[in-house]
Amino acid sequence: MRKIFLFITSLFLLTACTSKDQQIISKTQKAHEQLSYVKVDGTESSGSHITELQEYVDFKHDKMESFNNSLGNMSIKDGEKFYVVEPLGFLSFPENKKGTMRESLTRKERLYRQPFEFFKAYDKDFFKHLIVNEEENHYTIHYNPEDKAVREAFYKAYILDFLYAARDANNESDELEKMQFDIDTFDLMFEIDASTNYITKIQTTEKSTLELAGEKVKLERETIYLFSEFDEEQKISIPDEAIEITH
Repeated sequence: MRKIFLFITSLFLLTACTSKDQQIISKTQKAHEQLSYVKVDGTESSGSHITELQEYVDFKHDKMESFNNSLGNMSIKDGEKFYVVEPLGFLSFPENKKGTMRESLTRKERLYRQPFEFFKAYDKDFFKHLIVNEEENHYTIHYNPEDKAVREAFYKAYILDFLYAARDANNESDELEKMQFDIDTFDLMFEIDASTNYITKIQTTEKSTLELAGEKVKLERETIYLFSEFDEEQKISIPDEAIEITH
């Protein structure tokens, strides 16, 4: 009888914990749905190469501004129009890669607007694979599927989604469907402020090798997005010297 009681008690505690986790996730989703403005400081480290971005998003007016501290240039999304501001007055990337810049801004705007829904697109059971840990003043949430195949499928979809979009936007014809993946590590973590339910940090860590048409690319990088200045309005305007890259 005691064993049955302990089993039932354990089951109840497990259910209660899962229910609390879902409440935390739901509150976080709701908080971000109601956001009008946010600032994001992004850092991508790949070996000795570090890219630092300072970005402002105006969800209310569908605008986004991204300043690349490493290159000194800025890219802007204003509704369906896209611009860059270059320190030397001309594009610092090839003309045929404008689509990559447009898709990068569009993708990050989707990520910042609703982070959980963004990643859910790569795993229909995404929420079932989240592990919530309660810490002092904040929660950490890790994407942690038990099945390695699920994690690998998630990572492939996450990478290919952007590559497909950029390829199509640039009118290219790379056979990305034939890309091979050798995935060593992929981790995804969220940090949430316990008092506001805002996501304050998203971190991805990846180590993989991608191969296409005999060419291999090794990826070993860490990407960190730090969210702040929630609902603090930031005016985003188009400078006179901006170069339009909408088409």
